[in-house]
Amino acid sequence: MQISNGVVYSFKNYSRRTDKYGFERDIKIYEADPVQASEELDQLARTEKGNLKQIQYNPTWNYFKNLVKEKLTSKEGARIYVKRKVDVEPVFGRMKGVFGVRRVHVRGQKVVETEIGFLLMSMNLTKLAKKIVQDNRGKKKNTDSSAEFHQK
Repeated sequence: MQISNGVVYSFKNYSRRTDKYGFERDIKIYEADPVQASEELDQLARTEKGNLKQIQYNPTWNYFKNLVKEKLTSKEGARIYVKRKVDVEPVFGRMKGVFGVRRVHVRGQKVVETEIGFLLMSMNLTKLAKKIVQDNRGKKKNTDSSAEFHQK
């Protein structure tokens, strides 16, 4: 028996779902009891169409979610996460803030890798252009129009 917002749910059955990647997931299904403690809870226990509400619970997912949470809150996990914020997350911040990228617009690993590759390439070209501009600021420009190459 589980209680959510005062509504009492009882175990109904196990279900096995296959996602679009072909991975099978075992789900526990809980259904609201048909008789609740009050009329208000009776209404909360039903959908708009009058069916009893259900809660789907994936024990495997919750096990791994809790495992990751424990690892992140450990001293070693916290140390790694702090380092990750410095190393990795500024890149994603730049992607979102400067380049306005919040999601990819394609589906499929190959095309997503291609799109992300173009994004990272454009970020690197932006850095390169900025460096070239900074390096050339102190140098005198070549005014001879016949010169094809500037020699140092």
